[in-house]
Amino acid sequence: MNATWHLIQYTADMRRKEPRNIGVAVTVGDECAIKFFGVEAGGRIDGRQLRRYGLSQDAYSDWVNYYTTMLLHHRDAARVLDSQRRRPTEFRLILAGQSTSADNACTLAERLYRELVAGEESTASEQWSRVLKQRVDAALSAAQVQTTADVEVGARWGEGDADAVTFDYRCGGEQPALMDRLQLHRVNLESAKSVAREFNARVTAARSAGARDKFIAFYSGQAVEQMASPTILTPIRGVANVIDVDNEERAVDAIHYHLGATA
Repeated sequence: MNATWHLIQYTADMRRKEPRNIGVAVTVGDECAIKFFGVEAGGRIDGRQLRRYGLSQDAYSDWVNYYTTMLLHHRDAARVLDSQRRRPTEFRLILAGQSTSADNACTLAERLYRELVAGEESTASEQWSRVLKQRVDAALSAAQVQTTADVEVGARWGEGDADAVTFDYRCGGEQPALMDRLQLHRVNLESAKSVAREFNARVTAARSAGARDKFIAFYSGQAVEQMASPTILTPIRGVANVIDVDNEERAVDAIHYHLGATA
């Protein structure tokens, strides 16, 4: 059957024009299918994955809904393409291929997602994310700090309704702390700054909802050096203690200090 597929791309910095594939939409015969980065099978958006690109969950959700409505329900890619020509945004749709396929739309969408979207996740940024996690886990282990992973806490954005945000770790005791790994090795400076601002926003929202924990942000000093902008850390230092985990011994000392000091 005839098959057509479009890529959905996200460009963090419109000046640099460095798009990343974040979704694929497929039509095979009369069937349509769409698959997005960070969206689980039931439609839930994993906000933790979005940090990789410095995306906010609310903004991303709006775009996912838009493309799903226009491409899957209305099947009107032409209207989307026309709209983005008149008003370019950080998200865009491109016609990526036309061919014949023996697969149905869902199967083809899964395959193209693995090749064209998931394949881009195996980047230097993703490798650094794994390195950062290894260093943080090693430092916490050496410091003999017991933690709970992937902790969800209450949050409030301004005067809005109650919400929830997630942090990578929580340790209890007399000085409970919520801790996060901030992956600042990014494809561009604006994306790295977005990670820092997003962390600031989550901490602020958690405190607005009554959180009394300390907040600790783990990062790599090497990442800050490579991004050549010390101001990346400014939004983080405003709300949390920061710990560089590139040197394990110094990181352990810092963990002990911040967990023992009064915030």
